[in-house]
Amino acid sequence: NKSWVGSAPEEFVSRVKSIVASGRTKFENLGNRTAHARVQTERSSPNGADLILIGASTGGTEAMSALLANMSKSSPPIVCVQHIPVEFVQAFFKRLCDISGLKEGVCRHGQELLPGYIYMPLTDTHIGVRQVGDRMTMYLSNAEKIWSQRPSVDFLFQSAAFLTQKKIVATLLTGMGKDGAAGLLELKKMGAYTMAQDQSSSLVWGMPGEAFRLGAVKFLGDIHQIRDSLNIAIQKNSLPAKAS
Repeated sequence: NKSWVGSAPEEFVSRVKSIVASGRTKFENLGNRTAHARVQTERSSPNGADLILIGASTGGTEAMSALLANMSKSSPPIVCVQHIPVEFVQAFFKRLCDISGLKEGVCRHGQELLPGYIYMPLTDTHIGVRQVGDRMTMYLSNAEKIWSQRPSVDFLFQSAAFLTQKKIVATLLTGMGKDGAAGLLELKKMGAYTMAQDQSSSLVWGMPGEAFRLGAVKFLGDIHQIRDSLNIAIQKNSLPAKAS
C-alpha cells in the first residue's frame, strides 16, 4: 500500500535514505558497465511524456535555462529541483519561466500539475508528486534534509516512481554530490525514460556521474541532445492514437 506517501513524509524520507544507502553499496563497483551503458544510451528514445522531471545543482541554473529555452506550449507539466540559496530561487524561477515561455506554476499542497506549466519549490521545502484519480498533484514536506538538501531531487524522483501508470521523463543535470542518482534508478526500474548530462558538458559531473555509475541512465548526452529527446517525447504526445 503506497497511500502513505506524502501523508507520512518522515517515513518516506527514511525509505528514500534506505534506498540511497542500499544503492550505494550495491552499485559502488560498477565501473566496468560504462561501455555497455553507453551503447544502451545510443539506442533508446522516449515514448511520450505525461510528466517531465529535472534535477540539478552546481552549474544547473545555466544548464536548466539552456535545456528549457523556448519550450513547446504543448509540453507536459515540468517539475524542477535546483539546489540554490533560497534567497535567489524566486528570481531564477521567474527567469526560467521567461526563457522557457511556459507558465509559472504555484507549488502548494494538492496543486494539480497542468500541461504548459513549470513548477519549482521556492522555499526550503521538499516537493513530491502523486496521482489522485486521473490527476497528478504535488505535495510539500518539511521532513529532514536528504544529502543535506531540501528540496531534494531524490525526494522528487522517489515520489514519482509511484506513478506507475504515467509516462515520465526524468533528467539529472550537472551538480555536485549524489542527490537524485538513486531516485533516477528507481524511476528507470518503473519504466521511466531517464537521462543525465554527460561529463564533458557538465560543470560538475557529480550527480549525473553517480546516476550513470548506478546504471540509472537510459540516455547520456549534452544539453542539446537531452533537449532533442524532450522534443521527441512532446511530439509523440501530440501524435494521433493508432487505430486498434
